[in-house]
Amino acid sequence: MKKILSLLSIIALITSCAVVPKESVELSATVGRDVVNAYQAHKALVTILFTRMKKDVNTFVDDKYAPYQIGKLLEQDFSDANSGAFESMTGSLIDAAKNSSDADKQKRAIGNMKNFVVVVHEEVETEVSTFDVTIL
Repeated sequence: MKKILSLLSIIALITSCAVVPKESVELSATVGRDVVNAYQAHKALVTILFTRMKKDVNTFVDDKYAPYQIGKLLEQDFSDANSGAFESMTGSLIDAAKNSSDADKQKRAIGNMKNFVVVVHEEVETEVSTFDVTIL
C-alpha cells in the first residue's frame, strides 16, 4: 500500500509541473519595455518643466526684480547724496559734471558707478539664489 501511495505521489508530481505560456514571456518583455519608455517620458517631462520654471524665474528677475532693486538703491544713493553723510554715486556724478576737467573726480565717479553695479548685482544674485531651480 505504501508503495502504491509513493508511486502515485511521484506520478502526481511529475505530471503536475506547470507550463509557462509563451504569451506570459512576451507580456513580461512588453511591460518591461513600457516601463522604460514611461520612465524616459516622465524624465523628459520633468526636464521640460524645470527648464520652463528656470526661464520664468529669469524673466521675473530681468523684468521685475532687477529694475525694482536698481530703483530702490538709486533712491538710497540719492538720499545719501542729499544728506552728504556718505560718498554716493549720485554725488560723485554731480561733482564730476560740475568739474569736467578734474580727472580725479571723473575717476571717482566711474569707481562709484562700478561699485553701484556690483552692489545691485550682488543683491539680485542673493535674492535669486533663494529660489534657484536645479534641473535634474
